[in-house]
This record gives sequence, structure tokens and C-alpha cells, in this order.
Amino acid sequence: MALKQVNGTLSQGDMDQIVNSLQEAEAQLPFLINLTPEERKTGIKLGEGSQSFAEKTVDYVQRHPQLLPSYFTMDDFMDEYYTWVHLQELRRRFAELFEGTDDTLMAVGSSLMRKLLKVYANVQDAQEVTNISGIDTIYEDLRQRFERNASNEEEISIDEEGLESITDNEVEENASNDDIGIDDEGLA
Repeated sequence: MALKQVNGTLSQGDMDQIVNSLQEAEAQLPFLINLTPEERKTGIKLGEGSQSFAEKTVDYVQRHPQLLPSYFTMDDFMDEYYTWVHLQELRRRFAELFEGTDDTLMAVGSSLMRKLLKVYANVQDAQEVTNISGIDTIYEDLRQRFERNASNEEEISIDEEGLESITDNEVEENASNDDIGIDDEGLA
């Protein structure tokens, strides 16, 4: 099944602006850290499931400051709370952006791979019937993608829908994507 068509392009100018914006965002977050797997396991978790608890506790402390332990300052307590709130929002937005980027990357990659395979099929045909200068070199270079090892040489056959079958010196009908290393994310 073909993936959704992507209607848009990403120019180098657009890419430069996005990278600039990301660098500016990173500069606004100089305090970000990297935890080890052990540190992630040992820390007390305050996830979205505890958000209501956090909000209620902050509300009570703001209305009754005497509930705050004496070794906390209200400013530090509230700064940490709002940092957590803002990081949660950023995390959600980044997750949406990542998911959209990842899905679009997969769709564009799938569409592009279909086109690349059609070009490869044209190279195969040209290699067999024309005298284009360097066509054998081009064919040998491109076909390396589909070789598993030196003893198992494979060729690919393309139809209008894209990948149709794999051949070991002759066409095998209805070969699966696994035969050439295509997985759910594209070529392996």
C-alpha cells in the first residue's frame, strides 16, 4: 500500500531557517542535561500522571506558604514548578514535531525509493540494449545495494507500482520485500 502523498518541499533556504531557529531554541535551554540509564531508573518520576497532584500542591502552598518547608524558598519552588510546566509543554510540541517529521520522512523516502527503483530498472534496460558510455559501471555500482554477498547475486525487476520481484538470474513471481531487505521503514 502506498503511503500518503507529501505536498510540499523543503528548500535549502527553509532548512537553514529551521536549523537557525533550532539553534536559537537550544541557546534558550543551556541547562538541559543528559541522564544515564541508571539515573533515569533511580529518579522520582513526576510525569503527566502526577500533574494534578503537582498543581494542587502548588496551589495549596501559594495559599498557605507555611506549608512550604523552611529550607525551600517560595521563589525557587515556583521557578522549579514553572520550569517543569514549560518543559512539559515543549516536550509535547517536540513530540508532535518529531512524529510529523518522522512520518513525512518515511512517506517522502518511500516515494523517492519507488522513483529510484524505476531509474534502476531503466539502467538495467539500458545496460542490456544500449551503448551509453559507462552504463556497465553505473549498473554495477547501483546493483551493489541489492547484493547480499558475492555468492548470491540478485537483480531487481520493476513494474508500474514499483518493486515487483527479485530474480536470481530469472524472474521469481511475487517475491516479498524481505528478499531485498525492505522493512517497515524502507530499505534495510
